[in-house]
This record gives sequence, structure tokens and C-alpha cells, in this order.
Amino acid sequence: MTDPPRTPAHAIPARLPAAIVKAAATIAGGAAMASILYQILGERADRRRFPPPGKLVNVRGRRIHVWLEGDGDGPTVVVAPGIGSTCLEWTAIQRQLVPRHRVLLYDRGGLGWSDWVPGQRSAPKLADELHAVLEAAAVPGPYVLVGHSLGGSIIRLYAARHPERVAGLILIESTHELSTEKIVEEFGWRMGDYDRWKRAVTRYLLRPRGIERARVRLLGHRYYHDWAAKEVPADLVETSVALDLTSRRRRAVVAELIGNGASSKRAMAAERRHFGDLPLTVITRSPTPIGAYGSHNDPEFLRRWMSFWMPLQQDLAALANNSRHIVTTRAGHSVHLDEPDLVVAPIKDMCEARSATQPHVDTACDAGGPQRTLRNLSGVSL
Repeated sequence: MTDPPRTPAHAIPARLPAAIVKAAATIAGGAAMASILYQILGERADRRRFPPPGKLVNVRGRRIHVWLEGDGDGPTVVVAPGIGSTCLEWTAIQRQLVPRHRVLLYDRGGLGWSDWVPGQRSAPKLADELHAVLEAAAVPGPYVLVGHSLGGSIIRLYAARHPERVAGLILIESTHELSTEKIVEEFGWRMGDYDRWKRAVTRYLLRPRGIERARVRLLGHRYYHDWAAKEVPADLVETSVALDLTSRRRRAVVAELIGNGASSKRAMAAERRHFGDLPLTVITRSPTPIGAYGSHNDPEFLRRWMSFWMPLQQDLAALANNSRHIVTTRAGHSVHLDEPDLVVAPIKDMCEARSATQPHVDTACDAGGPQRTLRNLSGVSL
């Protein structure tokens, strides 16, 4: 009897890598499918568990979450959150203002309960979205606009385009059209658009939501809960975690990070306007480290940061004749979280001053208005 042919010993190593690669690909594919399925089922369960507190309004074929509270007769306070933030981050502020004041919180496309909105997500485009949201939801004006960080740029652009609808502006640690340029000058190109792409890739694109959800729900990972506990009231922590784990938020944050670099700042500069006698309040973080949440706390880094950030904030305060600049000593970048009373007070002041001087007029329909160009009225070197 003839023995079957044997595989030469030298041929075995050549076959092993291919088998290992095939097995690894199969395992990776199965893990990816499991992650996707777990994410789909998890999001479906969260939608039932955490319904939106406001209403979903059809805006250009997409559902945008709009949350209007309060019965005041004065201006409507409209809040534009910072990059990647949902309306829940402003719930504590809202609770201090209603029912005496009417407050509108909303979620930009892909954030919170709002549908994902494809396309460029730069500040000029997001200002268009804000206008469309206010029109679709028939929100009564005029508006006291409150914007944090990226939200500050959004409301500035809105006010420049629709000045007759705006009763006042409150810019909280707002970005500036020269901020990216100044960051690169001080810290180098790695802190410019490169840093935005790096954060988009490392924090979001390389972290599939299904895997992140499993870490939180199955392995007890507390990062999202700890972060939410600093941002929202205790009764909304679980809701906030559920919203952070959605796939649409992942896409939205990436789009906002990438869409608001140098090119967006140049587009903002082209629409820069002086607001005349419009009430304007600019609120800036503490220039010294205070150990604040989500903020720069290294003394040398903060010193270099404030060397250009403070002049830019002063320049924003020069955008209106009727302005004031508040520099806090107890808050970092997220002033509305670190020192909410410092934000609530100027909102109330602005609303009450408007109500005392003018009767309420519903400006739900848009009309054009004159605009003036500002060229470095603050006198600072930009």
C-alpha cells in the first residue's frame, strides 16, 4: 500500500500566514457586524426610553429638535451650543430663566434628537440652518441670541444677515475669524486644521459607536457618565449618555470639527459686521488656571493662549457701540457650566431692558436690513 503524499515541511509556513489572515478577517468581519447590530438595537431602545423634550420640526426634509419653554412677553432667548454639544448642556440655564422668559433650545443636525444633515457644517452653513429652524418652528421674535464657542460664530452670522430680528447678542468664549490663524502663529501648524483632523480621527472615526456602547453598557465604562455629570443636571445624565452614543452624533461632531477650520474662518471674515447700537455682551474665561472642567489648566500654555485670545475677545466686544466685556475669574472655557449665574444675569438684563423700552413685536418673517463693515475698530493688532 502506497502512503499518501505528504506536504513538504518547507511549504507549511507559507500556508500558515494566509490561514491566519483569513481567520482574522473572518473574526474582524463578524465583530464589525456584531458591533453594527448592537448599535442599531441599542439606538432603537434608547429612542423609546428617552423621547425628546421638545418637538421635531421638518426643516428642509430633516427632523430638527426644537425645545421652546416659558411664557414671557419679551424677546425669545435662542441658544446656540458649542461644537458637538446638545441642548441638554443648557438645561440648567433654561430652568433658571423659565417661565418668566421664553427660551428656545435646539439641536443642530445630527446632535441630540435631530436627524443627521449631510453636507458642509461650517459656521456660515450652520447660521443658515438656524434661520431655517426659526422659520420652520415659527418662533416669535425678536431674539436675544446666546452662543458658546462655535455657537458664538453662528449667532454673529445670523445677526449680520437678519439684524431686524435680533434684540441682543451674548457671546460666551466665542470663536473669532482669526482664532485659527493666531493659534497656528503661537503654537505651530499642528494646532491648526491638523489638530481638528487628528481629533476627528482619533476620538471618533477610530471609535465605532457599537464598541463604545458595549464598553459603557456591558463593561461598565464610566467615562461618558462622568463627562455628562459635569454638563447636565443629574436627572438627565442617562439621557445625555444615550445621545452621546448615537452614530449620528459621531458623524455630526466629525463634520463640525472638519468644517470649522481656516476656510470657515475666512468665510466668516467676509461677513464681518458692526452691530451699531445693538446690545452686546462678551463673556471670557479666566486668564489664570482654575482647574475648570474641559479647560486649559497648564499655566504656561494658558499664558500663551490668552496672549492672543484676550485681544480677540476684546475685538468681539468692539463689534457694537452698546457692549460690555465680562472676564470671569472662576470659569474656564465652559462658562455656562462653571459659573452659570454669570450667564443668566446678562440674559435677564437684556430681555428686561428690551421689554421696558419697546413693546413685543413678532418678527417671524424676514426682511432685509442695512449692514456696516467693521475694520479693526478695537485698535488691537489682529
